[in-house]
Amino acid sequence: MMKTLLASLLAAASAASAAQARDSLPGSTWLTENGEAKVTFFQCGDNNAQLCGELSWLQRQAESDTPVLDAENPDPDLRSRELEGITMLWGFEQDDDGDWRDGKLYKADEGKTYRGNILPQDDGTLKLEGCVFVICKSQTWTRVES
Repeated sequence: MMKTLLASLLAAASAASAAQARDSLPGSTWLTENGEAKVTFFQCGDNNAQLCGELSWLQRQAESDTPVLDAENPDPDLRSRELEGITMLWGFEQDDDGDWRDGKLYKADEGKTYRGNILPQDDGTLKLEGCVFVICKSQTWTRVES
């Protein structure tokens, strides 16, 4: 009986962490899986019903105090812009489960944009999926600020 009670409490705590991540993404900042960047989420789109994310910190820029440019961008006119401050995630809409789906992710080191999903996890992290056709890759991000 004690094991059942403990398992129930752990499940409730995990569900609460996932619910908190789902409900508080706008205004929160997350560290990417490799620790080299932070992204701050904000509401965007029609009536602020969508979720977007701004590249708010880059380790390379912080270490060198030199702006990191969007050098791989397919648009030559954008290759001289600073990466820090750009919107790199946009158009995500929340589904009935609280996940954010069908948005776009810009991967600056490749200069490519992918279709993606943002999936809050039970442990309070975020799983980001970037997809091309049916092939998807994912990363796990960790909250650094609410």
